[in-house]
Amino acid sequence: MKRNAKIILLFVVVAAQLLWLTINYHQRRIELQTAPSICLRCNENDPRDILRGDFIRLNFNLTLPLESAGQSIFWGKSLCAQVNTYSVWENGKYVEYKVENPLQPRQAQAPNALEITSQYASIRVAAFWKKAEDGFHHIVRIEAPDSAADTPAPGELRCLMWTDINNTCTAKQRTTRFNLSFSRGYRNTMRYFVEEKTGDLMRIWTEELHKNYADFPANRIRFTVDIALRPSAAAVPTMLYLNGIPYPQAVEQIRNGTFPWPPDEPASPTNE
Repeated sequence: MKRNAKIILLFVVVAAQLLWLTINYHQRRIELQTAPSICLRCNENDPRDILRGDFIRLNFNLTLPLESAGQSIFWGKSLCAQVNTYSVWENGKYVEYKVENPLQPRQAQAPNALEITSQYASIRVAAFWKKAEDGFHHIVRIEAPDSAADTPAPGELRCLMWTDINNTCTAKQRTTRFNLSFSRGYRNTMRYFVEEKTGDLMRIWTEELHKNYADFPANRIRFTVDIALRPSAAAVPTMLYLNGIPYPQAVEQIRNGTFPWPPDEPASPTNE
């Protein structure tokens, strides 16, 4: 009797775990299907994770001028002092110059405002996206999470993101920008998992199609991605496109020779 009871208890525990996993999967699937999404241009890199299989690392260039931050984000003299000098190596030593376009302190203009005290800080912000005439979404402003300004305007979509500050000075001119990422762990990148043996297009080109490495037309592929914006969790890529074709179909077309490669762009004329 005791042995039978243990077996029954084991089956009950396993069944409960499977039920929880099934419910969690369907909840996540519904969340991704109903979440608002944005469409972005991106670049790709093809690594391989031994434990997780094939995935594509999507690279983004998401920057925003510091001055274009919303009024719920502010900074004082400490940050200004860090970014308003420009060091040059002259005569065996560094000489500091003041930039010609110094950053000015900004006062908090909203309740629960967020202060930036260092250019090396990694902070969480609410980013607001809007679809532009080119058909892609772009960040139009960022605000402090849970501030009075943390509300999307008509046509805007909200997403929680991480940002640090990129400050460069050239010829005494300062360029200070927010450098935004969808997660804190993967700076400027996002993983998109694909079917086994489909994540490396170059491998397909050389090993499966037996074509020359140098002939791979990488400059004729445009990567775009749909990203679901979940209200209180990380954004998730839902579909990657090659020249507007969903990734699984595009890989199959490359394999069978039916992928519609666009023509090479003509070279720009040069003045002699």
